[in-house]
This record gives sequence, structure tokens and C-alpha cells, in this order.
Amino acid sequence: MILDEETLRALEWSAVLDQVARHTNAGHAAEGVRACRPFERIEDAREALAEVGEGMALLDERAAFPAPYVVDHARTLRLLSAPGATLEGPALVSA
Repeated sequence: MILDEETLRALEWSAVLDQVARHTNAGHAAEGVRACRPFERIEDAREALAEVGEGMALLDERAAFPAPYVVDHARTLRLLSAPGATLEGPALVSA
């Protein structure tokens, strides 16, 4: 079952996503969070929750949980999308 926009508004879905997006470390990661929609099947939701539970258990054990900065390569990919485009030297290294 796909939730319609009225239901998502009633659930304050965008406010929930904004809260989660505040914990990301890059603008495009926040955009990805804000693009999320509820699961259509309960089985998929349960599977995702099990994965979250596993991650939470690891954090409870104080295990190292790497969360590196996510580099946004969107600009570079846009530049390279032009026919014949290339990157050389410092531009390639900083991409």
C-alpha cells in the first residue's frame, strides 16, 4: 500500500525526515534522507528494523562505528557528462 501525500502530511513525514537529515554529514546525504518514503510491505519494514537493531546493538557494545564524510561528486559528474570532457592534474585529484 502506497501512502498518499495527505497521509504523509498527517504523519508529519517531512518533519521526521528533517530530524534524521540533521544527523548526516553532507548535503547530498541529507537530500537522500529527505527523499525516503515509507515501506510498502510490512516485511520490508521489519527487515530494515532488524538491520537498525543490529546496528544499535553494535553501538551499545561501544564498537567502532565508522561514519566517514561522504564526498559529493555531483559537480564533477556533471562536468564529465559533457561529450569529450576530461579531468587532468589537480582537478582530477580534487574530484
